[in-house]
Amino acid sequence: MDKIDKIKISFPVPIKLSDNRIREITKVIQRIITDNPQSGQTMWPSEFGNEILSMPMTKEDDENGVPIVFDDAVFHIGVSID
Repeated sequence: MDKIDKIKISFPVPIKLSDNRIREITKVIQRIITDNPQSGQTMWPSEFGNEILSMPMTKEDDENGVPIVFDDAVFHIGVSID
């Protein structure tokens, strides 16, 4: 497979994702990261939880009470690099 920057899994019905399964998925992500070293940089799983759909980004958003909106049907893991 060519290089990718995202893995997406869609289930036909809602599922329960236990803490143990989240830990197992995180271990798989960590192995993928280990298999793909970046020259002089470090990657790590850094974001866990429901996917953020919108987030207040400005002072005006904050002042106007613009809420952070999550997609409760999507579990998101983000990977950061230094």
